[in-house]
Order: sequence, then structure tokens, then C-alpha cells
Amino acid sequence: MITLKTALATYGHTKALKDGSLSPKRAKLEFEEFTPQSAAFKAMVPEAKLDLVEMVISHYVMARDHGYPFIGIPVFPVRQFHHSAVTVNTKAGVTTPKDLEGKKVGVRTYGFSRGIWARAALALEYGVDLGKVTWVVDEKEAVPEYTPPANVEINSGGDMAKQFQSGEIAGGIGVAGGDSPDIKPLIENASQAEAASFKATGVYPMSHILVLRSSLAEEDPELPIDLFNAFKEAKARLLAEIDSGAELAGGDKATAAARAIVGPDPLPYGVEANRKTLEMAVEQAHLQGFTRRRFSVEELFVPSTLKLT
Repeated sequence: MITLKTALATYGHTKALKDGSLSPKRAKLEFEEFTPQSAAFKAMVPEAKLDLVEMVISHYVMARDHGYPFIGIPVFPVRQFHHSAVTVNTKAGVTTPKDLEGKKVGVRTYGFSRGIWARAALALEYGVDLGKVTWVVDEKEAVPEYTPPANVEINSGGDMAKQFQSGEIAGGIGVAGGDSPDIKPLIENASQAEAASFKATGVYPMSHILVLRSSLAEEDPELPIDLFNAFKEAKARLLAEIDSGAELAGGDKATAAARAIVGPDPLPYGVEANRKTLEMAVEQAHLQGFTRRRFSVEELFVPSTLKLT
């Protein structure tokens, strides 16, 4: 049995794998912990030091575009809508999404998943021309070979939160605004907007994806199938817990609450169950400058996992 060096956060739907009460049949998972979980990416780029990793999906497609040797399994441990992530300083003259054009919007890095999905919503649902926004970032991108679009600039002005509070930066995606009364959500009634968006499109954004070192998938095509099934069973245990009415942890409460929008399975796995969302992900990754070409959905995953449900 192979041992896989694994980086996976603990959620209700991964708990059984983390505590050892559930194991894949073909592999032993040896866990390494990272805080935040996104830090595990540094253990895969530039050198793949881990075998099985929960990775930010935008970082994954960016890395694949530059030939890094790992490939996806259609398991998506973190999902959420992002309409509520966009906030603005009303002193900067922003009252509607279109007002962001010609303004500066702060974001931790251009390439993190909340950014790609929030920008997609702004463009597709509110008509914002993303190319007319200057995206101000605090950190370098995760893939060193990656060159962001020309309208992305490194923050040279110090504390982004203070710049946001002063109005120097008009908006933010996941940027703290402190207790300033001038900083407000851009999209009013964001939860209603998210529900309406899902009803209209069927798109349910995923933030993270499970990836495996490519050589392992090539050596044993059954391994990715086994891993998928183990993650599916771990999720089933959480769904049964939700159905039982048991008291849930905070993150699991949010997972359960998502059922009101997306239906009985708030964490759908498999390519076909997620095709609409994955199609948007690869399209937006290309349009927003994460990848130099538009990937097909199938390219993102181990071939043996494409039909799994």
C-alpha cells in the first residue's frame, strides 16, 4: 500500500479521513498540516513535495498552465458564493458595480479564488468591464512564472486597509474595512443575489480542488478512483449527520445552510454534477488572464475520474 503525503484541512466532510475512521483502500494518508490551508501550495510549487493536496482552484489552473506535475480529482472541499465579498468606500463615489470602472480595487492577490469568482459575478451579472478596473494586490502570485494582466499593480502605498478606509482604494474583495461607516457591501441583499444567480445559471463556485501528483495517477489509474470514493464516503457521513439533526460545528452549519440554495447535496463531487461551474471556471480563468489558453474541463482531471458520480 502506498503512503501519500497529504495536505487536507479538517471539515465535517473530511473528518473521517483525518481521524482515521475511514481510509482509502489503496493508500495510507499521511497528513501534514498547513495554516492557512492555501499555504500548502508552496509545498507543490516549484517542487511537488506532497502527493495529495487540497488546493485553491485558481492556483491549480494557473500552475497547470505552466506545466506543473499534478492533476485534479473532482472533489471540491470548499464551496461558497462570493457576492458578499465585494465591499466599497462610498466616499469614493461607488454606488453601483459599474462605478468600479476607472477605480482601484484591492485584493490580496489577483489569483486567489474569491477574486476570480467575485470578478465573474461583477462582469456577467452587473456588466462591469474588468479591464477598466485597476486591481491592487498586496502579495506576489503563487506561481512565479505567471505574469498578471497589465491592469494589476503591486500595492506600494503601505497598509491596504487604511487605503481602503481613506478612499484611496475605492473597493475591495475580501479586504478588511475595519469599523468605518463609509465601507459597505457593494451588492445589497447579497444572499438573495446569490440564490438568484444559482437559480439562473446553476453555477455553484468551488474555491478548492483535490489534486494528485501526476506520476501517481499514471502509475496506478485506480488510485484516483479509490481516493474519490473515500472522499465521497466521508462526505456521506457528514450529510447523514446533518439529516440526523445533530449539533453541527460552525463550518458545517454553513454547509448545511447552503442546501436552501443548492439542494440536498451542498458539496457535489464529480465532473458532470459540476460541469456548468467548471465551464465557467475555465472560461473565466482565461478571460481574466489566469491561463494563456482556455482549458477544457476534461484536461483538469485524471481521465479515470471523469465519469465518477
